[in-house]
Amino acid sequence: MLRLKRSLIMVVAVALAAMLLPSTGLTPRAWAAPTSARSEQVPDLVAYWPFDGDGRDVVGGHDAAIINGAVFGSGQSGQALLVNGSMQGARVPASAGLDVGQAPGFTISAWINPNDIGEQPIVEWFGTDWGVNLWLYNAPGAPTFNVRDTSNINRVIWGSSGAVQAGRFQHLVATYDKASSMGRIYLNGALVMEGNLGQFTPQTSYDLFIGYTIGAGYQCCFRGSIDEVKLFSRAISAEEVSAVGAGSAPQPADALGTSWSECETGINTNTPTVCGTFIRQADTGLWSASWENGALATLSITLDGSNITIVRTDTNSGLRATYYGVLAADGLTASGVVSWCCDSGGPRVGTWVANTD
Repeated sequence: MLRLKRSLIMVVAVALAAMLLPSTGLTPRAWAAPTSARSEQVPDLVAYWPFDGDGRDVVGGHDAAIINGAVFGSGQSGQALLVNGSMQGARVPASAGLDVGQAPGFTISAWINPNDIGEQPIVEWFGTDWGVNLWLYNAPGAPTFNVRDTSNINRVIWGSSGAVQAGRFQHLVATYDKASSMGRIYLNGALVMEGNLGQFTPQTSYDLFIGYTIGAGYQCCFRGSIDEVKLFSRAISAEEVSAVGAGSAPQPADALGTSWSECETGINTNTPTVCGTFIRQADTGLWSASWENGALATLSITLDGSNITIVRTDTNSGLRATYYGVLAADGLTASGVVSWCCDSGGPRVGTWVANTD
């Protein structure tokens, strides 16, 4: 995968802080997109493997061979590729259409449900050597994106240990944009890491492997289910990442009342837990927020079923955070994960809980 030839590695980020539970004692619930995930068509989609009983690419015709008896089981949407960690997976022959390293940028999107969070490949290009690859690597559950170039130089960013969890589907997206030089990793719609990788040609001219690697000396195979694998010939935006994951546009959260109390943990190292108040503005539909540490922000809150998404823009700094979580069945409480990016403190991940006043 990364096949980290240490003299060539250009590590451009550090692992995020481990997520902490809020002091309120509520446990953050898992964010899960609705089952309409495949309905959304974001422009510049060049390949799409839904893994509904076969390896067909339903967009570009780059069909995958199913290797060594991999089977299909229950997926995020329909069926998913089910692999057991013993050289099973899917392999797509190299082609100009999949050589997205020649494009202005690219995006890899996949729904994954690992049985464990140890080292394992998700998607990679491999030929005479490793190409671009997306793994769980560096630490248990850490999504790791190596935009390896045509000179075999590794350019790597990764998320925090434990970000990816075992036993449930999660939406993982990695993007690289040549013009800005930025690589980014999103998990369940939230930006969890970004870094300036430089401008170069990523190595994507090899065969594409999904769920396993033929590189010697590393854990060969994914262990669990992989579904809805998509490849774009540009770096899609944060809004498009959410659209690809959710499959339908969320609706403004008109049913949430007018005032919420909220606490978040793990964002600010100086004040581990910070609490504040969200007030809905009737004229705009946006929310104003203030915290006990003096922070002020404008919030956009949307609901998609029970999934709640909050986009925060701080009044003074303009910095942004994304809150993902689940609204309780009674509509009175919500909890989830918050991802900050980026200021002098770098990307940070924490947890949050809220209740109606």
